[in-house]
Formats: sequence, structure tokens, C-alpha cells
Amino acid sequence: WVLFGEARRRDDAVINHRTQKENKPAEVILDFDYENSRYRVQRSKQKDKTAALDFFIRAEDESWRPLTEATLRATEERIRQTLRLDYETFINASFFLQGKADQFAQQRPADRKRILASILGLEIWEQYKDEALKRRRTRELELANCEGILAEYASELNEEQERIAALKSLQQEHETQNALAQASKQILDQQRLIADRLESDKKLLEKQSAEIKRLQSELDQKLDDLRERQEEQKNFRLQNANEIQIRAGHAAWLDQQKKLALLDAQAVNFHQYESKRQAPLLKIEGERASLQAEFNAFTSKETEIANLQSRLPELQKQVEEARQAVAADEAQLEMRTVLEKDMQELQAEKARAKAENAVLKVEMDELAAHRSELQEIHGANCPTCEKPLQETEKQHIINDLTARGTQKAEIYRKNLKFFEGVDAQYKEKETALASLQRVEADLKLQQRLFDSKSEELTRSQADIEKWQADGLKRIETLRTSLKLEDFAADARAALAEIDKELKKLGYDAAAHARARAAEEAGREYQAQLLSLEQARSALVPLEREIETLEKSVDVSEKHLQTLEKEYQSASQKLNESLAASPDLAELQRTYRDLQEQVNSLLTKVGYARNRVDVLDDVKKQQAAKEEEKQEILKQVAKLKMLEKAFGKDG
Repeated sequence: WVLFGEARRRDDAVINHRTQKENKPAEVILDFDYENSRYRVQRSKQKDKTAALDFFIRAEDESWRPLTEATLRATEERIRQTLRLDYETFINASFFLQGKADQFAQQRPADRKRILASILGLEIWEQYKDEALKRRRTRELELANCEGILAEYASELNEEQERIAALKSLQQEHETQNALAQASKQILDQQRLIADRLESDKKLLEKQSAEIKRLQSELDQKLDDLRERQEEQKNFRLQNANEIQIRAGHAAWLDQQKKLALLDAQAVNFHQYESKRQAPLLKIEGERASLQAEFNAFTSKETEIANLQSRLPELQKQVEEARQAVAADEAQLEMRTVLEKDMQELQAEKARAKAENAVLKVEMDELAAHRSELQEIHGANCPTCEKPLQETEKQHIINDLTARGTQKAEIYRKNLKFFEGVDAQYKEKETALASLQRVEADLKLQQRLFDSKSEELTRSQADIEKWQADGLKRIETLRTSLKLEDFAADARAALAEIDKELKKLGYDAAAHARARAAEEAGREYQAQLLSLEQARSALVPLEREIETLEKSVDVSEKHLQTLEKEYQSASQKLNESLAASPDLAELQRTYRDLQEQVNSLLTKVGYARNRVDVLDDVKKQQAAKEEEKQEILKQVAKLKMLEKAFGKDG
């Protein structure tokens, strides 16, 4: 048991019967000498658990060196290899089991041969044969691998001429494409130089255009100056033409100054009365301002009332539309109770039909089971009267069960169809109920709109009625009073008394005012007379300046015309050159494509050259691999001889 894990019985009773009460594992430690070495085998077994096995060898320092493998089976195999014995050989040659001393003689011939060979150590030759076979197969695999590699080498070498031809073809194609690329590059460089020259011409034209604009601006400025000077000349000449009128007006102004001086002397006594006139005048003006402000306010109110009256029909229409919308929404919302009641009734009907179908399903299953049971019964008694069941009676019962099942099935299918209709109706009413939520929201909106428009209408009507009752009368009163100036009667009476006193003094304030206004108006002739004198002195140099400007304008116009003709000619030539020149971007793309083809061909040429150059290495490797193949063939032949020598014919 300690060596091979075998005992007289397969269960744990023969091993653990002495340790069951103590609940300890059964354990055997065997030390033995074998082929000049000491070994130890230690096996333990807890009941109903996996055994533990350790294998040791005594080292030179008297310590035990473990030979235990990773698993129990591997350790047992290690012990069998060390002893070169298995359990069968052991019990037939080394340790006879009790009552089975003749077990070897009772074995079959093949088993006796196997056991005897194991006892005599003849299995070592079988191991040698297996090892020779294993090595031969390894060498044959190496030989097959070597032959496969040689076949690949031969395949590559067969492509030598094809690879050389492909290399020459790619080299020629590369040279052709490279020549095309170089030619394209030369054309591209030439066009770049032309493009640079055209760009330089374009910049020069831009400078000429800027110069023409600058000269045109200067010419425009000169023309503006010339027009201004001509306008001044015209004014000066007009002033000279009005010299008689200006001098007559100036003399009349001097006479008016003398009259005003006399009136100013009379006005000395007038000023004390003038100060008395300020109080009633201020009161009159204050009253006027107050009435005017009130009149302006009523005028604004009148405009506002007119706007309200014009908007009144539209506002009444909006109120009526809002009222109708509110009434329509309220009418729709009255359907909510009906819809909710219908939905509850549909749910109740659906629940009733669902419960009925559940009962019908159970009853139909019972009828179907009963019918199937009856169809399978032959020669049985009636379950009711215990008498023999006739075939006609059985068929009658089956038909009755079928009819009852069919009737219930019809009700069941009718309920299923009812479910579909109920779901559709419920969904329809649920949709209608959901739409009422939008109606309710619209009702709130329309109600607010109705309230606001109604309030606005009521307020507008009240304002119109109040205006018609009070405002119209007041604004007419104000308009008449301001037109007739009958307000501030006391102040006007006081002012009239003061004016009577002034007339007694012989001073006419209105005449004084007219004289002062005439004198102020006549001052214009003094300025015109000064301008006339200035115009006389400035007219001659102004005419010389105009003559100079006219000559300068004429020279500038001719120079500008010359520059514009040169610009037009150069611009036309540039446009013709640009139209005739090829597309530089297209040339660049063509050159880039050709260069990419050249680079691609260069890569292919390099790859093709490598494929040709590598054939020299392949030839060397083929020769070495051929030598390796011959060596493997020799080893295979030797291993075959060893297999035969280790076999039964050896």
C-alpha cells in the first residue's frame, strides 16, 4: 500500500479501522535500500479524503532530498520508474498475496511474458526501442522540414531569370519616368520664372493704378479749388454789380440811425412806465402758458381718444372671439367625466373577461385531458356507474366533452377579440382624455385673454364716455379763449391804463420798436459795403489764381490720360499673358505625380534588386541544407537499425 497505493480492499476501512475513533490519518513510512541508495516512501490517508504521498532519497549529508512530484499520480509513476516494478509485477515476483501464491501460473501467456520480462528487466530494451523510434520520428520530421525548405529554395532559384527580367524592366521604366519627371521639372521651373515675372508686372500695374488714383485725387482737389475760386469770383462780380443798391441801402441805414437816436432820447421817460408794464405782461403770459399747457394736454387726450375709438371695433371683435373660444373649450372639457366613466367601465369589462378566460382555460384543459384519457381507455368501466363502458357510450361522452370544450373555446376566443377592441377603445379614449389637458391649458390661456381684453374694452369705453361728457367741452373752451385772448382780464385792463399814460408822453413804443428793427435790418448794408471794398481789392489776385489753376488742371488731365492709356495697354498685355500661361498648380500636380511614380519605381527596383541579390544567399543556404539533409538521412538509417536491434528480432 505504501509503495503502490493498493491493499486487499479498495475502500478506506482496511486502512483506517484503527484510527476511526481517534480521527487520525493512517500513515506508513517505508525506508529501503535499492541499487546502493536508500529511499523513503511516506503515504498517509485521512478517511474519505485524498491520500498524501512523499518520496525521498538519502543524500550524502544524511538528509532526505525530496523526489516528490507535483501530483500523487506523478509521484507514484516516479516510484515505479525507480523500482522498475509496478503493482502486478510486485505481487507476482516479490511479494505474494495471501492465498495467491500461484497467481503467476494462472495468468494468461501474454501477461506471464510481460511479468517475466519485467522481473528479468527485459523492458529496458522496449524502452530503448521506443526511444529509438521517438528519435527516428524526430529526425524524420526534421528531414521533412529540411526537404520543405529545400523545395522553397528550389522554387526561389527557378524564379532567377524571371526576377532578373523584372529588375531590368523596372530599371528601364524608372529611367523613362525619371526623364519625364526631369522634363516636367524644367517646364515647371520655367513657368515659375514666368509666373514670377507676371507677378512682378502685376505689382507694377498695381503701383501704376495707385499712382493714377493719387493723381486723380489731386486733380479732383484742384477742380474743387477751381470751382470754389470761380464761385468767389462770381460773388465778387455780383457784389460789384450791386454797388449802387448797396451804397443806397447804407445811406438809408445812416438816416435810420439818426431817427433811432431821437426816439432813444424820448424813451428815457418811457422806461419808468415800461417797468410798470412788466407785471401785467408777466401775468398775461403766465395765464397764456397755463392755458396752452392744458390745451396741449387735452389735445393729446383727444388724439388718444380718437385712437381708442378707431380700435374699439377690433377690440370688441377680439373680446367676442375670446369668449367663443372659452365657451368651446368649456364644452369640450364637459366630456372629461364621460370619458373617465367610459374608461372605468372598459377596464371593468376587461377584468371580467380576463377572469372568465382564466376559468375557461382551466375548464378547457380539464375537458381536453378527460377526453384524451377516454380516447386511450379500452374495455374499462364507467367511472359513474362502475358498469362496463360501451364504445358508443364512450363516443357519446367524448362528443359531449368536445361540444362543451368547443362552446367554451368560442367564449374564450370571443373574449380575446373583445380584449383587442377594448384596448383600442381604451387607447382612443385615453388619447381623447390626454387631448383635453391641452384643451384645459388653452382654456386658461383664452380665459386670461378674455379677461384682459374685456377689462381693456371696459376701460376704453369709460374713457370715451368721460371724454365726450367733459373733455370735448373743455378743449373747445380753451381753443376759443386762446384764439380770442380773453383770459387775464384784470392784467389786460391794467396794461391798457399804462399804455394811455405813455401816449400822453408823446412816445410811441411801437414806432420805437419799428425804428429799432429797421436800424438792425440796415446793419446788413454796412457788412455788404465792407465786403464790396474787400471784393474790389481781392478780385485781381483771385483771377490770377484761377488762371493758374486752370493751366495746372489742364496739364494734370493730359498727364493722367497718358498714364491711363499706358495702364490699359500694360493691363491688357498682362491679361493676355496670364490667359496664355498654363496652370501652375496643374503643372505642380503633374510633376508631383511623376515624382511619386519615380519614387515608387525606385522602391520597386530596390525590392527587385534585393530579390535577385538574395538568390546568392539562397544557393549557399541550399548547399548547406542539402548537407544537413544527407546527415539526417544517415541518422534515420542508423535509428532504424537500432529499432530492429532492440526489437524481438534483434
